[in-house]
Amino acid sequence: MRGVQVTFSEVAYVLRSCEYLVSELQEVERALEHVAEVDPLQDSMLETAADEAAGSLKHQLDHAARVVEHWQRKIGDVLG
Repeated sequence: MRGVQVTFSEVAYVLRSCEYLVSELQEVERALEHVAEVDPLQDSMLETAADEAAGSLKHQLDHAARVVEHWQRKIGDVLG
């Protein structure tokens, strides 16, 4: 049942990657939670960085979700 083992292994790897991503996002939150004030330039720079990073992440996460859904359908097709 190598296919089943490989699938479990790949799922475990992706789950670890997702856990790492969540951990890194929590670090971003922690870096900002005690910020009392920023000057207008800093505020603009933070907004630009957030827009760029979040836009890229959202796009990639949407794509990843579609890949997982496709994977699930393939598994369903194989297993009936």
